[in-house]
Amino acid sequence: MSYETFLQVEVQLGSTAWNKRWNHVLRVALPESSWLGGLLGGAVPLRGLPTDVSAASLEEGCVHIDDRAAALDVPDNCTRATAEKAVAMGSAVYVGGKWAITHPDYHSYTWLSAAEFQALLQSAPESSVELPIVQAVSAALSSFSAGHNEARLILWRLA
Repeated sequence: MSYETFLQVEVQLGSTAWNKRWNHVLRVALPESSWLGGLLGGAVPLRGLPTDVSAASLEEGCVHIDDRAAALDVPDNCTRATAEKAVAMGSAVYVGGKWAITHPDYHSYTWLSAAEFQALLQSAPESSVELPIVQAVSAALSSFSAGHNEARLILWRLA
């Protein structure tokens, strides 16, 4: 089975508790042969989506529940009945107060802090095709973290 791995970089901006929120700043899709994607569920524990995931990252990995849009075949929309069936079968979970579900074709949702991703990168094979891309993502995470902001990487796979 082949998989594509999706990476979402988020940074937390704001200086006080009431205005701190996660902001989506970068999206990367890695090829099917991804070294990093193969680690999901092994060296990279599956934590699910963060409870405070940014709206933009959530949009990337979810299907909206909208009966009218689904009837019009609008992409990334499904009926309430389809969503309930996917959740009952365990292929999706509700997000955002039941206005969406995780995409039934996506799996292995997790996230890593910038430091955790840096440590993981040490085990990357130098022959990995996506190594330059992953190193660029790592540099972005480091840059955001150096500015006294928190940064994290959200990952999932498409089956």
